Amino acid sequence: MPNAHSIDFAFNSTIASIPGDTDPIALAYSFVLLTPQGNHAEGQKVEKIPSRSPFSFDAFDESNNPSDTQSISGSVAFIADKNNPSSAPRTPLKDKGGNYVPENMPLSLVYQGTDKGSAGCNINKATWWSDYGYTVVTNSVKGSVWRYTYSVTINFGGKTYRVDPELIVEGGS
Repeated sequence: MPNAHSIDFAFNSTIASIPGDTDPIALAYSFVLLTPQGNHAEGQKVEKIPSRSPFSFDAFDESNNPSDTQSISGSVAFIADKNNPSSAPRTPLKDKGGNYVPENMPLSLVYQGTDKGSAGCNINKATWWSDYGYTVVTNSVKGSVWRYTYSVTINFGGKTYRVDPELIVEGGS
């Protein structure tokens, strides 16, 4: 079984928006390789993930006023690269039940505790929420790749945070 991967998002819930500005606040992010030996930051480059890899979404609030909010709502909108073959699925993930996630997937991050760290975003003592149990879909053609850009939106404390990372699913693993 391939190693698990996550995408870590970092934000500060006490940050103030510019008055009258309704644009989302940018999230810091990094992909993370999760191994039995520890977690390793993969950075913000386009992430290549082998087929059948477990995948999770993790959010970290680095404010000095930790919250015990039990969940954070959000969404993930997948955009398949126009160069993907027609056989490529519209989304690169399956849910806990083995079903493809919708192109506009609701995200429900569940509270995991305070004083946690993000290897990807290089922060400690943050409040952590997670939505785990996804699997990267199988791309069985060895040497092939499927490219996706996705927009992740997190709603917290009356503010909206957003980031648009890229993901490549490698075939033949």
